[in-house]
Amino acid sequence: MTVYARSRLHSLPAPAEPTCCLFCDFEGHFAGETGAAFADPGTDRLLSLLDAHGLRITFNVVADLCRSHPQRIARIRDAGHEIACHGYRHERPRDLSRANLDNMLQGALACFAELGVRPIGFRSPESAWSVPLLPALARHGFRWNAERDPAAGPYRISRELIRFPVRTDDWDLTDRAASDDPASAIRLLLDKWTTHAQASTHRSGLLLIGVHEWVFGLRSGFDDALGTWLARCKRDGWQLRTISDVADGLTRTS
Repeated sequence: MTVYARSRLHSLPAPAEPTCCLFCDFEGHFAGETGAAFADPGTDRLLSLLDAHGLRITFNVVADLCRSHPQRIARIRDAGHEIACHGYRHERPRDLSRANLDNMLQGALACFAELGVRPIGFRSPESAWSVPLLPALARHGFRWNAERDPAAGPYRISRELIRFPVRTDDWDLTDRAASDDPASAIRLLLDKWTTHAQASTHRSGLLLIGVHEWVFGLRSGFDDALGTWLARCKRDGWQLRTISDVADGLTRTS
């Protein structure tokens, strides 16, 4: 990592109670033909699941969906979920010049503003972030960044920006084995998540897990199985919170 990042890293305290931040990378047709075909039914299933369990989560939304599918994004907003940014048109920050990073963030914020949304969090598509992205996020008023990261827990990259390490996601449900036996694939995925949760209690006490709305449409039964898993987490004492809620708590205590 460059001098910019190394000089500013500062580990943040663990939450008082084990905390899970479930988030959704909300991609629609930017995930390809499968995403386009299954985004609407997947959105229905995911929002119904969250409503049934009284949960608010973080949706990392590709900003251009605010223009191509505004009603879909309005449903998330009106249900009270956090909306964060997942790029302007699902571009990888690693592939962008410094000038184009600023253009991407400006374009994304303009899209969200049309629906009265001002995100403070950013997650890179494919976690393909870059070091120049970090000061660009701070310049544009973002307060947190969530990426694949081997760090044990969250840390402050700069005075303005907190990094949240993402531990795992639902990508296992998109491969051929999942198509052949989806019920087993879902069970194996949630077993893996449980292993990550157990490890997190000995690391930072914070676990970030990602899903995709179109995977809920693609894999029937994922919503019911995830609901059971989330209920077990709650019984085991885990708090389920949005990323911004956790960021706010860390800002107050650090």
